[in-house]
Amino acid sequence: MREELEETTRGTLALYNEIDNKNADLRRHQQQLEQKNNELSKALADLKTSEAARIRAARTAAIGNIVVTYNHEINNPLAIIFGALDMIRMKKKTTRKEIDEQMERIIRAADRIHDVIMKIKQYENLLPKSYINWSMLDLDPESPPPRK
Repeated sequence: MREELEETTRGTLALYNEIDNKNADLRRHQQQLEQKNNELSKALADLKTSEAARIRAARTAAIGNIVVTYNHEINNPLAIIFGALDMIRMKKKTTRKEIDEQMERIIRAADRIHDVIMKIKQYENLLPKSYINWSMLDLDPESPPPRK
């Protein structure tokens, strides 16, 4: 009976040792998983930061292109207007026909500026629309404005 008790005790101790070893393995695996999780969280945060920077750069470039285009489209007609006005002012004897021709150039140039401004105004009502997981600009001029 004593031998059986000793055998049972040894078996129980072996089981406790095995359980301790398994628990130690589980703790090691848990620490490894936590470390991997932290690394993945940092990588995701870095990715989000990079994506936000890329989007800002693309927006800045787009705005720069728009500014350059409209600067050109408005400054050219203004140069025509100022040139025509200078021609009228500088000529000592300007005929009515010459004045009318210069005024016609001024009107055409002013109309060009007006057209550019009207094109800009088409986009002032562009508001982001929410879709499933992001917002987008709605470029359809026929769509009704979003409700506030």
